[in-house]
Amino acid sequence: MIQYPYLISRVSDPLLALSIGVAAYYVYERRAGRPDGHRLNDLLSRKYGKN
Repeated sequence: MIQYPYLISRVSDPLLALSIGVAAYYVYERRAGRPDGHRLNDLLSRKYGKN
């Protein structure tokens, strides 16, 4: 079995990947030009009760 080295560390690599994925989706959503009330932030605030 070949062991591949980590980019940063065993724990930090998944956190880095997750943060890059969230940032990429946020940039995509800003460029898509969704109507008011249909953005991810609006939907999450509606679901979790933050107005």
